[in-house]
Amino acid sequence: MLRSGRVAILLLLSTGILGAQNVFSSIVGSVTDPGNAALLGAKITATEINTGLTRTTVADSRGEYLIAPLPLGTYDVTVQATGFKQEMRHGIVLQVDQKAREDFRSNWAPPPKRWK
Repeated sequence: MLRSGRVAILLLLSTGILGAQNVFSSIVGSVTDPGNAALLGAKITATEINTGLTRTTVADSRGEYLIAPLPLGTYDVTVQATGFKQEMRHGIVLQVDQKAREDFRSNWAPPPKRWK
């Protein structure tokens, strides 16, 4: 009797634990230049388009980034790095416990115009 009671308690506990869902997601990826070199320090910003919620991070020495946790929703992701054009991806939809991957290859920014 005692053993069957322990089994029942374990089943109840494991059902609750296994049944729990993560309601957050993340966006991961890499940022590189046209030659595929990592853009250390590139600024990556994710903005939820309906609420305006913004999360920002920077790329590491391998050009990798992680923005987490993010509530479910639809996001625009912007990448900015000195000397490079700003890059943007629109409408990234995050589902429950999703890890969306968005890799960016940034192009050189044109040199500033000089006025005569």
